[in-house]
Amino acid sequence: MRILNLNCKNKLMLKKLTQKKWFYSATIIGLSFAGIMYATYLGFYMHNAIKQNLLMRVSTIAQFIAAEDIRALSGSERDLENPAYLHIKDRLMALRAVNPDTRFIYLNGAKNGKVFFYADSENPQSADYSPPGQQYEEASHLVRELFVTKKEGFEVAGDRWGVWASAMVPIIDPASGDVVALLGIDVSARDYLRDILVYILSALLFTALILVLFISQHRIIRNMRMTQESLEAKNLELTHMNDILSEREMNLDKLTAEMKAIRSELKIK
Repeated sequence: MRILNLNCKNKLMLKKLTQKKWFYSATIIGLSFAGIMYATYLGFYMHNAIKQNLLMRVSTIAQFIAAEDIRALSGSERDLENPAYLHIKDRLMALRAVNPDTRFIYLNGAKNGKVFFYADSENPQSADYSPPGQQYEEASHLVRELFVTKKEGFEVAGDRWGVWASAMVPIIDPASGDVVALLGIDVSARDYLRDILVYILSALLFTALILVLFISQHRIIRNMRMTQESLEAKNLELTHMNDILSEREMNLDKLTAEMKAIRSELKIK
């Protein structure tokens, strides 16, 4: 009977341990999934924040560029002596000076299906300077589309100058309603990705910290339970041994009493 009770207790303990193992595994998976989802959310949130910030800034900068000045440009090297070009060029260089995180501010035009530069914010002595009329061969589908849709746009793309996170807004002639140019600003794609990764990694590190604390706490509790169960098992073993000794003592006492009874009978005879 005692062995049967021990087997039942072992089965019950095994069942509890199995249930706890499933709960532990499910908790680990749940925390990891929640951390990944939170990191993904922060990544998209930061992307949208950077995107909206750049679009707001390029829209603000566009207010300093007059459509009539752009109408006065030819989109060729002849503009180098055009007062309208010189005015826009100075304006773009000044605007970049007060936006030091931007690498380029520029005006694109479109003619005969080709995109070109009206002006940019670079010093003419710079190796990255784009003279008026320079073809922008790397212009993406989005850039070409904005001339038609008249909407603002954002993209991460590469060209001969590097890889950029770019925000663009059309400058529309209020008289005709036509898009006379596309104003764009570029920031380094590395900085853009770095800002997003900082938020993603912070979320993942926070999740990892929670997992480490949870696992550490679980191990401490598990070790305490194992110690307690070990002590209980030893106590149970000692109790079992005491029961056996007590039973043997009772048998020995019974045997001693029987021996005395036999001796007494032999003496009487």
